[in-house]
Amino acid sequence: MVSKTGDAGSIIDSKEMCVEIYGYTPETRTSTFNRGTDLPYINGCSAKQLIPPNRVGDPTFQMLYIPQGVSEQEHHIHATARVVYVARGRGKSIVGTPSNSTVYDLNEGDVIILGKMIPHHFETIDSDLLVLPLHVFSSVASEEFNHPMYNGTHRV
Repeated sequence: MVSKTGDAGSIIDSKEMCVEIYGYTPETRTSTFNRGTDLPYINGCSAKQLIPPNRVGDPTFQMLYIPQGVSEQEHHIHATARVVYVARGRGKSIVGTPSNSTVYDLNEGDVIILGKMIPHHFETIDSDLLVLPLHVFSSVASEEFNHPMYNGTHRV
C-alpha cells in the first residue's frame, strides 16, 4: 500500500476499502454498482445511491460517474468528511484552495480521504472515472433531485 498525503487530504493506493463509523450499526445491506447510475448530477455526471440513508444524518454510500474529458463540477466543499474509492478509470483530484492546491493522480483501486470543508473536485482527461464516495453524514434522504450527492455539495 502506498500513501500520499498533502495538507488538505490524502490518497491511499489499495485494492480494498473498509470504513468503520463508531456508534452506527445499520442493518445488513448490499448493493451492486455494475448497472450504471440513475440520478442526475452536475456537468454531465451522474450518481447512484448504492446504500441510501434510512434517515437524514445516516451515512450513505454513493457511486459517481464522471465522463471522459469533463470536470465533476466546480471546486466545492462538503460539511462532513468523505472517503472515496476509485472503482474504475483514471482522473485527477484537485484538493485545496486555488492559491494552495494539490493535484492527485487517481487510478483504479486508490482511496481518497477528504476532510470536512476541504475544497476539491475531480477531473478526467482520457478516461471515464467511476468513484464510490462514502458520505459520513447525509443531509437529505433519497429522491431524484434531493439526494446527498446533489444537495450535500456546496460550490466555493
